[in-house]
Amino acid sequence: MVTCSVPGCNSSKKEKTQNYTFHIFPQNERVRQKWLNMLKRKDWVPRKYSKILNRIVCENMVRCSVLGCKSDSERKVPDLSFHSFPTNNNLLTPWVESTGRNNWTPKKSSKICSKHFQKNMLIKKDKLTILYPNAVPIRVSE
Repeated sequence: MVTCSVPGCNSSKKEKTQNYTFHIFPQNERVRQKWLNMLKRKDWVPRKYSKILNRIVCENMVRCSVLGCKSDSERKVPDLSFHSFPTNNNLLTPWVESTGRNNWTPKKSSKICSKHFQKNMLIKKDKLTILYPNAVPIRVSE
């Protein structure tokens, strides 16, 4: 399976979404170095088959980290919101477990969508949806 090498981008080629194009790293050393600088991945070296998703989609897309959830910011679902993982270890553990992923650690950019929270844990503030401080996601099948 082809996946994007950009930190925080969870996109893969198995998904059928418009505007996805994956690109191999350029052979030209100057251009290749520009790409590597843009990624900001310290001491990372691309492999022969490392790919990067087209920038426009990758820079702006937010995806849900729950295994099997297809929610992303590109689909424009009304009232769908995305929430960052907590820094508090007591809350972080159940959040990570709720993703259904084994041996996985969330990145700073990892999110869980509002579909995985009970409605009474979501607070609407103007056009924003925030979570109660003790909110823990639940596993919901798509």
